[in-house]
Amino acid sequence: MKQMSLNVLAEPKITNELGKAVGDNARLQLFLRCAQTEIRKNPKLLECEQRSVLGALFSAAQLHLNFSGLGQAYLVPYFNSKKKATECQFQIGYRGYLDLFYRHHAGFLVEAEVVKEGDKFDFQFGTNKFINHQWGEKRGEVVKVYAIATIGNEKTFIVMSKDEIDEVKKLYAKTTNIWDKHYEAMAKKTACKRLCKYLPLSIEMQSSVSLDETTRYYQPEIATFDTEPDRTDFDEIGKPEETHPEKQLAEPGKAIIIDKKLSPEYVIFRKQMVNICTSLGEKDFFTKLGKLGFEHVEDLETASTEDMDKVLNGMLEII
Repeated sequence: MKQMSLNVLAEPKITNELGKAVGDNARLQLFLRCAQTEIRKNPKLLECEQRSVLGALFSAAQLHLNFSGLGQAYLVPYFNSKKKATECQFQIGYRGYLDLFYRHHAGFLVEAEVVKEGDKFDFQFGTNKFINHQWGEKRGEVVKVYAIATIGNEKTFIVMSKDEIDEVKKLYAKTTNIWDKHYEAMAKKTACKRLCKYLPLSIEMQSSVSLDETTRYYQPEIATFDTEPDRTDFDEIGKPEETHPEKQLAEPGKAIIIDKKLSPEYVIFRKQMVNICTSLGEKDFFTKLGKLGFEHVEDLETASTEDMDKVLNGMLEII
């Protein structure tokens, strides 16, 4: 298995194909910057099989969605216990769904909202269907979520209970902490996706929805990634087996190996530093590390997560 490397995003073959997908050079440069930032923010993505990360990037490029932090799309690393490998899944965010509806269905107005404790909320399905939601002065925890599509004078909506939302969260909790960080946005996205089943979607929109929450491998010169099979199998997803990280690091990483029990935060940090060392070369790596006030990576073994982040960000800025 070939692990992800940021260097691949500079290869002409990859950038040329991504450029065809996103449309023009300005958009390509923005897409690449956002993708690099997203990968650097989550070191687990550098442990993913490279084809799966590239497949997720090309899926996003095909849909003209970005990883700009606005919740359009996400790169989600997960461990496939059957393959004994970490892979990347592409997920469309709530704002990504809104953007897709806006582009592919000019006559649609789609919105979603969470209902919280303290809100006034009532709805009815059937021939006299309606939905009424008023925010309370003091709002508590989420109790429901709903999504509405307005098509001309007609409204179609669905309502999901918190138990239904959490069932979906439970399914994807094996792969990501996105739900923990963005619970409300992911709940809205879930309602929008479920609402799609009841709407007359265009072929383009159907194709877009089919890419959500999938793992697809990059294939050179492939026309559209919705034709590539989804390789996600949630029955095969679990936690990685406990191993000794010092035995997993390849050259030139052995220069910073120590044979001690390491904290999970430090293991992730060191893996990221090994990738940077590979990119820079050992001599330049330690020279630049010294400029940040450290002689060896081991010096940060007992450092706080904040200090590790500062060093990591400093090394990435140097690159």
